[in-house]
Amino acid sequence: MQLRGVLSWLMLLSVFLGGPVMASPEPMPSVTTVPQPTPVEHEAVHGEPDISDIKWLASPQVHPGSIVDATVFTTDNVVYVEARYKVWNLIFQTVGPGQFHLRYRVPFLPPWAIGTWPISVIARSVDGVEVKRVYVFHYRYF
Repeated sequence: MQLRGVLSWLMLLSVFLGGPVMASPEPMPSVTTVPQPTPVEHEAVHGEPDISDIKWLASPQVHPGSIVDATVFTTDNVVYVEARYKVWNLIFQTVGPGQFHLRYRVPFLPPWAIGTWPISVIARSVDGVEVKRVYVFHYRYF
């Protein structure tokens, strides 16, 4: 009786797994790989980072729904740029060596947020050295 139960389970298992395992009559085709060119990495330049220019396509007067659009131009050794206010930050996307872009829609904030916001734009080099510029935005409802 126990043997019959084991055989039943084995039969059910083979049905669920797609039937009995059999050797394929045809050999598997060989896989050919095409060698891919190795990407050329941008060689890191060491030294002091610098923010050469920031192009703001937005007014310093912002309100809910307005778009803040900025492009930061830095030295080639900068790998990270962020805009920071107190503990909140927005990360700029890398466009190319020394060029970063941010596009952000200003959210609706509570009334206590109305006022002047000093925004720090921080650029960090490959060595971890950072340089900062501060810009002032004025948040209001309308």
